[in-house]
Amino acid sequence: MASLSQDLRERIIRAWEEGRHNKLEIAHRFDVSESFVKKLIAQKKRLGHVRSLHHRVGRKPKINADEQEQLLWLIKQEPGITLYEMRERLNLSCSIQAVHRALQRMGVVFKKGRYAAANRVVKTFVKSEANGSDKAKPNGARSTFCE
Repeated sequence: MASLSQDLRERIIRAWEEGRHNKLEIAHRFDVSESFVKKLIAQKKRLGHVRSLHHRVGRKPKINADEQEQLLWLIKQEPGITLYEMRERLNLSCSIQAVHRALQRMGVVFKKGRYAAANRVVKTFVKSEANGSDKAKPNGARSTFCE
């Protein structure tokens, strides 16, 4: 759902500040819900403005700013470290893909190891002898991170 225009938000607040109408009357007058009027008034009191708060929506990243700094430090200390090793050393409770996305957002690029075979096929799943199930294991392939 699209947010309401800034002009409409300001008119709602002006109507409230005039003091001649209650929240329900303002809601009917501007064709919005009463709960929206309440939230807008609370936002005005709390933040001092009624701008849209789009930056607060969406899923929050699993890796915070401190952990991102630790990732960069780890890469500088050991450029050949794998994503799996990074996650294990920093005790991150996220997926390998989340570590990769965090590094991409930070602008870190990586390339294949200098001495790796160009078209080498590496097993990424190892069959367990105990119960015959497939379990994901890190393949040990190395990448070098660059700044």
